[in-house]
Amino acid sequence: MKPIGGFFELELPIKKEFHKHAIRLNSARNCFWQFLNVKKPNKVYLPLFTCDAVINPLVDLNIEYEFYKIDSNLDPNFDFEKLDFHDLFVYNNYMGLKDKTIEYLKNKLDCNLIIDNAQSFFSRCTSAKTPAFYSPRKFFGVPDGGYLYGIKKNDMGYLEKQVVYDKMIHLLKRIDISPETAYPEFIRSEEYFDKLPVRKMSDFTKRILNSINYNSVKKKRRENFEYLHENLFKYNDFPDLWDSIQVPLSYPIYIKSKKIHQKLLDKKIYTPKYWPNVTRWANKNTIEYDYSSNLLHLPIDQRYRPEDLSRIVKII
Repeated sequence: MKPIGGFFELELPIKKEFHKHAIRLNSARNCFWQFLNVKKPNKVYLPLFTCDAVINPLVDLNIEYEFYKIDSNLDPNFDFEKLDFHDLFVYNNYMGLKDKTIEYLKNKLDCNLIIDNAQSFFSRCTSAKTPAFYSPRKFFGVPDGGYLYGIKKNDMGYLEKQVVYDKMIHLLKRIDISPETAYPEFIRSEEYFDKLPVRKMSDFTKRILNSINYNSVKKKRRENFEYLHENLFKYNDFPDLWDSIQVPLSYPIYIKSKKIHQKLLDKKIYTPKYWPNVTRWANKNTIEYDYSSNLLHLPIDQRYRPEDLSRIVKII
């Protein structure tokens, strides 16, 4: 029975969930694991330029995998004739800027394709024949969560629900004190979720994801991307992939200088590099190694206005 009365919980408005028809799990990594466990492909082809987290489900399920390379536009450099009917081809929607490539791959590969949309929460290039998984934690302040398309809910079996009330200190501490103070708890939370089995998304995360004004978030991210693009494109050696329709994760900027990253850090501007593991996997003369080493991802998310981003522009 639903409790009535008593003390108040956090006051969160109830709106419309963006991925309301997806399967809700506790992480994007576990979405991938669950999909592999149901579909059981013979072999999986992965981009060399990817997060090492996607390797764990393949190792855990004893599925053969092979890396393929990308070109400077982040498109696959791959002989698709190699694909067998029971193979799976994984493509990353890099920074939320590769919807056009995904449309091409959908038409070419049919049932062999799954999209890693961890960096593209708002991409809707999915269908019954094109599975995809998403990571809301890369776009919003939630303690857990992943969305999965491509399998049926009755294929899931029984799953426990994730509980997160004691794994949110980094989210609360960032607001109450500072991101620097909360960072150790954030790392501990990431390490905790790295090791979790597949579970349903927590009720707390579902409640947060039902409270977000998604239209406002999309608008702000596009505006912020455009602001940085207009001010920084002449310094940026990365290909222009922006079409004003996609909703990016970040503004990728290629500048071969270690000093820029440090200067941004000195000014409390935190810019991740994706993904440090690639420099262990790839040769130094590859696009993958180069992008992992020299591609900065400038923040454009819904928390910021042009006056915030102007600090970044001045440093660059």
